[in-house]
Amino acid sequence: MKATLEVLKILSTSLDLKKPIATVAVYPMLDFLSAKWSCEGIDLGPSEEDFEAGRKDLERRMASKEISFGERFPDTEVEMIHHSRWDLMRYIVKVPLFVDYFTGVKGVGKKLDAAHIASPSSYETTREEIVPVEARPLFVLDFENLTSDMPPLFVFHGLADTAVPFEDSDRLTGKTKARGIETRYWRLEGFDHEFDLEYPDLESAELGTPETGDIGQKAVKEMLKDLDSLLETS
Repeated sequence: MKATLEVLKILSTSLDLKKPIATVAVYPMLDFLSAKWSCEGIDLGPSEEDFEAGRKDLERRMASKEISFGERFPDTEVEMIHHSRWDLMRYIVKVPLFVDYFTGVKGVGKKLDAAHIASPSSYETTREEIVPVEARPLFVLDFENLTSDMPPLFVFHGLADTAVPFEDSDRLTGKTKARGIETRYWRLEGFDHEFDLEYPDLESAELGTPETGDIGQKAVKEMLKDLDSLLETS
């Protein structure tokens, strides 16, 4: 994990990365240290066969000490649904082993879980003692990692999301607003995960209306308009 952070620092320096004009977060999974992700786990509905495949894939990656910087998504929806990486992802968020996998530090998840069981009310302060200092830059919403120089933030989240809790976005936007970061948050009543995949090209003059109605489309179009304004003034 420490090596991964060093590589990312070198990459950012060598590429001379510029500050983005804005950040767009669509049903973001960012509250990594919430009890939901680090202790309770989330069941994304894998079959026993898929669950076992995910466990074996994780064991293989750990045995080979594999470091991954991501994998290209398949070109078709059918291929994406059956991508082997989904089995791994479903496994680590259900067990849950997400924090261990994310940080590369074995046993952090069990310590967090024990702390939450012992005292849910003091969990937020206790976890600061459990997460290693070198891993803290990975957690966006904790350890003062959000600063006021962050670019404008646009967030969309359906309040009926069954995959990523909308509370993740509530906490994210609460923190950015408290730090004076320009923030727009569309909380979409009745919308589940991946609601935006139902939409046609939003630049087209003729928009179809998905089953969920048009409030999601309206929100995305508002965001695109705001982005255009930012581009014009940058």
